[in-house]
Amino acid sequence: MKINLGDRVEDRISGYRGIATAVAKYLNGCTRILIEPEKLDDDGKMLKSLWFDDVQVKVTKKGSFAGGKQKVGGPARSDPSRDDPA
Repeated sequence: MKINLGDRVEDRISGYRGIATAVAKYLNGCTRILIEPEKLDDDGKMLKSLWFDDVQVKVTKKGSFAGGKQKVGGPARSDPSRDDPA
């Protein structure tokens, strides 16, 4: 099954669970999925996001999280706040 960003996923080996938030494709053909956990540890701190090979990651729920529609990428060249004040 194809993994899409926003899918709830689980690593088949370690059982690590969370949301697929990034995909990296490497020159040698390896594809890795970044899993960002949805829960905090026992002390209320964030758990680390970890990378896993795509072949060992399974989808547990499709489309669990939809990314935001906000503008990204920083200010555009036409943004007056970027103009040199001098």
